[in-house]
Amino acid sequence: MEFELNLSINQLKNYLDSEKHICHTLLDKQSKEFLALDKNEKMVVCYLSRASYWIEKIFYKMENQYNEEFLKFLNENSNDERCDLTKQLFEKVRTMSFIDFLGRRVDLIKNYQKTNFLNFYPQDLTFKKFHSILNLMLDQGKIEEVKKILTAHTMVVYKDDVLEGIEYIDYFPEFKECAKQLQLAKSYSTDKQFNEFLDYQIKAITQDNQEFDCMADTLWTNLQNSKIDFTITRESYQDKMTESIFENQELLLKLKNFKIEINSKDLLGARVGLKNEEGTQFLMSTEKISQIIKNNMPHQDKYVQKFMQSEVVNKSMLDLDLVCLSGGEAFGGQITLAQNLPNDDKLSVKRGGGRKTIYHRQIRFSPREIDKYLVCEKDLKHKTKNGDFFGTICHEITHSFGPKQVKLGQYSSIFEECKADLGMLAFLPELKQANIFDEKEVKGIIIDALLGFSRKKPPLEYAHQVERVMISNKMFESGALSLNQQNKLCFDFKKVISSAKEMLSQVVLLQLSNSATQAKQFLDKYFVWTDNLETIAQIIKANSKRICQSVKQPLFEYLLTKQAEKDILESEE
Repeated sequence: MEFELNLSINQLKNYLDSEKHICHTLLDKQSKEFLALDKNEKMVVCYLSRASYWIEKIFYKMENQYNEEFLKFLNENSNDERCDLTKQLFEKVRTMSFIDFLGRRVDLIKNYQKTNFLNFYPQDLTFKKFHSILNLMLDQGKIEEVKKILTAHTMVVYKDDVLEGIEYIDYFPEFKECAKQLQLAKSYSTDKQFNEFLDYQIKAITQDNQEFDCMADTLWTNLQNSKIDFTITRESYQDKMTESIFENQELLLKLKNFKIEINSKDLLGARVGLKNEEGTQFLMSTEKISQIIKNNMPHQDKYVQKFMQSEVVNKSMLDLDLVCLSGGEAFGGQITLAQNLPNDDKLSVKRGGGRKTIYHRQIRFSPREIDKYLVCEKDLKHKTKNGDFFGTICHEITHSFGPKQVKLGQYSSIFEECKADLGMLAFLPELKQANIFDEKEVKGIIIDALLGFSRKKPPLEYAHQVERVMISNKMFESGALSLNQQNKLCFDFKKVISSAKEMLSQVVLLQLSNSATQAKQFLDKYFVWTDNLETIAQIIKANSKRICQSVKQPLFEYLLTKQAEKDILESEE
């Protein structure tokens, strides 16, 4: 493919300007957290980082079929300033197309064809053609072939006049290289539990047997005491092709009759982190939050109570100092403060297993400088240092409750994130009554939770941004939020709580319905770009220099070099 660059030198410099960039810097080789490890532990981190490198290679092939070719083109033309700057930006955002903080789509090449299913399916496949081929294959009796197409772990290609699903482990030879690095990490590790997890993780990426994935997930959720954490993350927010089936009732019924499960494709990422003892101890002390949220979730009589009662919500919670975030964990400016894994569609969770919540220490940054332009003076004084962090804890815990195996098509992830944000707000009075948060902290959580405004109406694939538009409109509708004469936000904290409880009840009922049609009707009501949102967007644009974000990983980059091994092995304890 021939590549024609899209951004001018000035545009590229603008996006690379450090003052306009939120750059999250992870650990470096002089970080006290890394230096505190013994020689063997440093070697473990080294090889886990190299395993993460191979997951990143796989991610690039999943995200776009031309990524590797494009990077080669940029390297071959590195003497050209425009190519060099484009390469720098590509390496920061890890994609050829992203949405910046101003809501603009930024393409690094001209005539870029962006799909809403990444590279999981052939690029010229449409929803209509996809549904037609599946119908044809079912009529031809190709039931097992259709099952394989609709699993979370196959890449789909054309085969004659139909489609074929190829297992990730067969499609991506990089898995073998990843497994080699994990085996080397295991050879240096003296942590028996961690090594047992690595054993199954190696099997999961080299053998076509979902039981190995299940065991790896189960063992990982139980790793609370290990100094080092390694995760191959698997999340399915990016695949709208598979999710489109839920809006075709005829095809949906046909698949149901053949007992064929529909699972969106997993986008892979990787994370290596070091357990922060102080932060982790604080997180483990918040177990009471889980019980309060669990006990107060609406409509508990309408979903399977025995699952709720038997489920161990979080097998473990870790506050991690990060070595790396690879692949799907840090691309296009989509970097999270925390994760609650495995997701509902994973076998270990289907069998009633628990989850693990990971908090990313280096992704937390100082209070937003824009807040003083958005919030009225009487409410701004309620902001607290930890409002965003406390809110994130409540958000991630809420993910563990409510209906399971929700099937709302392309809206599934939007309403799951909406549920978690509403749960973060709805039960704050109960958390205050239990002396977990005081009055000031409750108000600080509310303010931070409701300041996640977009600069422009976001596309549907940005689930977090979409649900925040919906919640904002609900808050304005109820009078929980209002704009004063200076166009600054004023909060009615009691109405925030009552509105969150009401909307959470509606969202849980929607999830229980498993109706994409009902989900769309609700979305159409609240996912509207109103005058209030446009006013706020203009204030943000006028007062914030930030236009994108990325991750800098100095320790990770060092550990990929041959010198790193030599330095570690020759170092004195």
